Amino acid sequence: MFAGHSLHVFAASALYALLYGIGLLLEIAYSFDSYGPTALRLLPLVLLWVGATTTGALLLGSKAVSRGRGYGIAFSTSIIAASAVLLFLGLCLFLPNTPVTRARFQTYSAQAAYFKAVMYGVPTAILFLVVPFLSIVRMQRELRADRHAFVLALLMREKWAVAPRGMFFARPRFLWVILLAALIVSIAASSHLLDNLLPGSFAGLFILLVQFRWILYLAFGVECVAWYSHALNELKRECVAVERLQI
Repeated sequence: MFAGHSLHVFAASALYALLYGIGLLLEIAYSFDSYGPTALRLLPLVLLWVGATTTGALLLGSKAVSRGRGYGIAFSTSIIAASAVLLFLGLCLFLPNTPVTRARFQTYSAQAAYFKAVMYGVPTAILFLVVPFLSIVRMQRELRADRHAFVLALLMREKWAVAPRGMFFARPRFLWVILLAALIVSIAASSHLLDNLLPGSFAGLFILLVQFRWILYLAFGVECVAWYSHALNELKRECVAVERLQI
């Protein structure tokens, strides 16, 4: 399953699911006495839904890529996006359409704030989880076809080495830069919000959840990019070893 990368898939999917779970608690934190009990009952369902659909999307995408299909990334992306939209629509039955978080400026309603989190979460999953994972699966398929020279040329960024159809090869350095930039923007936006919060009985809980969500985003990004870098290095070692044996 998962082309031999089950640990990475389950770890990344769990972190990704936690982002949606913490987001649910965060948007009602200021009125936790009113919405908290119901949110805690919904939390396991949110985690199970996001975790299961994410692992399912990666499983189906990896099977398509392993068979040489060019739609693996689009397939997995569609499932993850549809899962997030369905989750949001379901939670709209619970989340109020009025602002819950109180600040010195006009805040979003709980529904709009959660939708904003979904709009950030889906591209994050695509960029850091789906594309790198399925790129590795596709390169493993090339190695099974004894195309070690081609994979090595692709990894070394030779001009003649063109990525197979449906594959997007991103350098780990590019992903690290994107992750760093996103974290800087996120810290700045969170600091602006926290500096303008109004006092409340559950303001401390809100601040704690904001910080925990920031840590989760960091953990998710670091886990995905670090795994991707390690997987690329392992592929490069295999290619070099095979090429040397053929000399």
